[in-house]
Amino acid sequence: MWRGVDLRVVIVVGFVPSALAVLAFLTTSEKLYAAHNGVSALAAYPAGHAGDRGSKLGVLLVGYVLGLAFGLPAAVGCAGVVWLVRFRRASRAAARS
Repeated sequence: MWRGVDLRVVIVVGFVPSALAVLAFLTTSEKLYAAHNGVSALAAYPAGHAGDRGSKLGVLLVGYVLGLAFGLPAAVGCAGVVWLVRFRRASRAAARS
């Protein structure tokens, strides 16, 4: 087992200088895309671990809640979220009366 870990460390250390050299030739949008993919890959490990250890449905629901919590404000803007909350409260009040 440790031999595999050591081999992976050697491979990563061997590729880092060449990967950093490639970064110098990328445009800003390409660097942002690569950073986005890196963050997504890093987020996949704890999510996969949680799914292996517990409820897959629970992990899915947490993912949907986080997606809504961060995606909705980005999609409609903060003012849109305030409007949505007010609309929801108004519809609940109308349903009660």
